[in-house]
Amino acid sequence: MDIPILTNFIEGLKLFWASRRLRWLTILFIIGSFVISILGRIGVTLIAIYGPGVVAPFLPIFIFVAGVWPIYFLIALFLALVGLQRFLASDESYLKSFIGVIPWMIVSGVVLLLFILFAMPVLELLIFGVAFVGWIAFQAYYSTRTSLRYADVAATTEVRRIVKALMGFSNLFCYFVVVVTLGYVAVIQGLVFTNVWLLLTILPGALLVMGFNFVNGLIMVRHRDKPTIVNLSLIGLFISLYSAYFIYNAGQGAALGLDLVGITVSIFFLFYTMSSLGRSLASREDLDTRWKISSEVAVTLTFFLASGYYFSDAIFPIMFGAGSGSVGVDIGAVFGDLIKLYIFPCVALVMALIYIRRVGRALEAPEIPEEIPAVPEEEVAEPDEELEEHPPEAEDVEEEVEEEFQAPESPDEESPEETHDDPIDSDEQPE
Repeated sequence: MDIPILTNFIEGLKLFWASRRLRWLTILFIIGSFVISILGRIGVTLIAIYGPGVVAPFLPIFIFVAGVWPIYFLIALFLALVGLQRFLASDESYLKSFIGVIPWMIVSGVVLLLFILFAMPVLELLIFGVAFVGWIAFQAYYSTRTSLRYADVAATTEVRRIVKALMGFSNLFCYFVVVVTLGYVAVIQGLVFTNVWLLLTILPGALLVMGFNFVNGLIMVRHRDKPTIVNLSLIGLFISLYSAYFIYNAGQGAALGLDLVGITVSIFFLFYTMSSLGRSLASREDLDTRWKISSEVAVTLTFFLASGYYFSDAIFPIMFGAGSGSVGVDIGAVFGDLIKLYIFPCVALVMALIYIRRVGRALEAPEIPEEIPAVPEEEVAEPDEELEEHPPEAEDVEEEVEEEFQAPESPDEESPEETHDDPIDSDEQPE
């Protein structure tokens, strides 16, 4: 049984396993993500046990070892853009790729050091501005697009009252999910008593989500008699559930133990966004345009964004914690979830408005041919065939009549005038 959504998910991941070079880059990305996560966890643990004074001298080492990976994929992206990816990794032998990764890691370290010494603002823009925010924006975009795709599958041409009632209930349920989650982290986890500042940073994001839900509800009321109400309802439900998770995760602060829920959701978002982004970028490879995007470019861009995001997410608690202790660790630990909490509703609102505009144009387009009287081709063709066939029959009849009434050239032949010119006389002769 073919499930389109699952099939598309698997097809998107196949891009990263299409050749030996891409498989090697994927393996390096997995190793790099693991190293970055371990370093981040070690840094947070050291700050919690020994204090920020012990970790501060080692902060450059953490940044350097973890920062090599996004710089490596940035260099890989540049080489893929100019068509020199064969110098980065071999497409014939894993051994050659393994031998080549050592000098390229050294080059990445040198480039990172030069950035730190001479172009730190550029490095911050690339890692925090492009990779970190870009990866979150892609997550929001593809999550919103998936919810609209699910709704397209479930959409019907007729909107019944029970459907309208369910959509209205789902809109109220979105408020319920956000409010209950916010109340849980505030009261049950005790943020209102122990960590008010963290609650105050989460509260604007929760209000933004509810504001999006309110605007989405107004749009649903306007389109209550159209099938698009299903799409709008589902996108609101998805964004509310995502935001509820972000609120919950941000309320946890910097947890020293393993958060299985957080790890599972992070892995899901990683592979899902890799699949969606990789599939979208690779689809441009076959387009007849001047700007071609090869599979190597698609993969290296994906890995640069993802590795930059994980580097930022791991290094934020250490950077803030090295200066202000546990409070800084909490700020850095929830920074990524707070950014998601603010970005997801904004992207979802833009996507919903674009979707409404696109669907409106699609619904208006079929009205143009309705002004022209539609006549089936078969009905139009039949009279033409009859008109084409009838004149020859008329000509044949006329030729036969002319032959019958044509005067004979020989005097011996009977004249037609004696037999046909006076039909009345001929009828009266028997009398």
